[in-house]
Amino acid sequence: MSSKREYTAHFDGGTNILHLSKVNKVIKRDIRYWGYQIWDTACCEDCAVTSNGNHFPIHNPIKQEHGFNYFSDRKATNNEAEYIALIKLLEYFKYEYPYCCQQQGIHACERDYDKTVNLTIKGDSKLVINQVFGDWETRAYNLKSFNEYAKELVHALTGTNGLVVENLFLEISTSHSPRDEHLQRSVDKWARGSYVD
Repeated sequence: MSSKREYTAHFDGGTNILHLSKVNKVIKRDIRYWGYQIWDTACCEDCAVTSNGNHFPIHNPIKQEHGFNYFSDRKATNNEAEYIALIKLLEYFKYEYPYCCQQQGIHACERDYDKTVNLTIKGDSKLVINQVFGDWETRAYNLKSFNEYAKELVHALTGTNGLVVENLFLEISTSHSPRDEHLQRSVDKWARGSYVD
């Protein structure tokens, strides 16, 4: 029997105002923060089950990253932050994940592995999910470059070239994750803390 590589990833981003103290003067700067977490859902031990039946380890995710940037030339938007979180997640699977597979000696030709990597991407932004993976049009000028790059990454990951590991291919499914869902709320809180630490 073959082993599945199955991952569930939650991404989130948002905006806030950062108060910087400079020579007894408070400067307000717009913050755009983002983060993502990936769980190995093929795991069976020590797993919890979400409301839709998906399993995820209750311990640490296998990969997580968060960050922020701030600027004063214009106001940051939540949608931009959500896009950045998704893009960083997709970049991990394009640039880092294949390298990790090679380091671990994982190849599709091994009898106990399927050739397909199943990735379920969840986020609380219907706009980003539907613009990248659905048929929603991207009308906002500030989101067009984000959308184009995200789609390029999706095409590279799911196209004929696979994951640049021997015959490994990524299948992506998506679903909207309400903001009050436990994992989504947890990822948002963790991402928000990126500029507090």
